[in-house]
Amino acid sequence: MAPAELTWALIMAAMRRLPQYIGNLKHGAWQQSGLKAASMPPNFGLGMVLQGKTLGIWGFGKIGQLGRRLRQALRHARRRLGQRGARDQRAWPTATRRPRAARRSSRPPTCSRCTCACTTRTRGIVKLDALSRMKPTALLVNTSRAELIEEGALVSALNRGRPGMAAVDVFESEPILQGHLLLRLENAVCTPHIGYVEQDSYELYFERGVRQRRQLHRRQPDEHRQPGSAQGAIDERQADR
Repeated sequence: MAPAELTWALIMAAMRRLPQYIGNLKHGAWQQSGLKAASMPPNFGLGMVLQGKTLGIWGFGKIGQLGRRLRQALRHARRRLGQRGARDQRAWPTATRRPRAARRSSRPPTCSRCTCACTTRTRGIVKLDALSRMKPTALLVNTSRAELIEEGALVSALNRGRPGMAAVDVFESEPILQGHLLLRLENAVCTPHIGYVEQDSYELYFERGVRQRRQLHRRQPDEHRQPGSAQGAIDERQADR
């Protein structure tokens, strides 16, 4: 659930230009988002609402489906760009044949998000050509794996203004350096891979780890954890904590 929620947080923040407005407000600029480059369409800095916009999804597995209720609340017209699950990761417009759900509408997506797993088949599945066919007002969101997008394609596409905006939580090399090209672009919203970084997820991970350790401990033969043995001493110290 945490990655899905972050995906929607990035979508809404980027579509309304929240990071740009907040950053400029701290420097004394009122209702100014910037975003006035020559490659950007007129009034691009104003942002847009999500209601009624078309949402494209590269990959429609568990994470891709978690945002369904919110999408319905915002009255999105969904366009599935990838097939259900990770086993069939064809994507439109990179594929020669668009999936059935993608052929229902001729409207290009206003927002596209990558939610499929990174495998040998899906690595680099999003090409520069596909990005270049997105609208100048479109948003690309990637909270899955940076390797899904062809190396260097996203920076090139953003510099050309198609798509006009990107929000990413994952990078090919982490942690990224301060001078990373995406960090220099005003039309890129970047977060430090925090899709799973939140309290409930951490508590679940630690609880699962403790439970697995206890199960492993119960499966060990008795002679490996006798009171006088090294393993037994370790177990006794852990029990005292």
